[in-house]
Amino acid sequence: MRRESLVPVAAVLLGVAFAVVSFLVFVSGGNRWLIAKKLRLGALLLVFTAPAAGCGAVTCYDQALPDNMAMRDVREGALTVPPEGVTLRGDIWGRESGTFSFQVLDGSRNSVAKGELVPVDGAFDAASEEFELRLPPLAEGRYDLQLWTLSAAEISDSRSPHSTVTLTVQR
Repeated sequence: MRRESLVPVAAVLLGVAFAVVSFLVFVSGGNRWLIAKKLRLGALLLVFTAPAAGCGAVTCYDQALPDNMAMRDVREGALTVPPEGVTLRGDIWGRESGTFSFQVLDGSRNSVAKGELVPVDGAFDAASEEFELRLPPLAEGRYDLQLWTLSAAEISDSRSPHSTVTLTVQR
């Protein structure tokens, strides 16, 4: 028998044993020794079947998404800036990408500004990084500020931004 087929066979046998012991626990009215065996069989069954349910890592916690980005000074889901242009700051944690960019879209979904995010320390080389982005002068109104995990030249309608923040330009 091939080694790859042993795991499914073992899982089936453990499942059958678990079902039999579960039935015996029910019939016996909760025999402690049978309950202990049922728990052990259940744990073994989880060990054999858990890798098939995901990436192979067994954990009780949700894995952090890579390249989490957030703008500073966001209030009630929006960022308010003056029309003459400004430098904004944000943070990246769980950094895996090496290039980050932004794009500003107006109400008609037209791109009015685009550029690279600049690491405050000079390089995107740590797990957590501070970044800056320089907004050009914009007319008063509402915009979408999109953050991307690729270069500004690679931004296209066929891709999705990593995150979007409402940008309000007003005096």
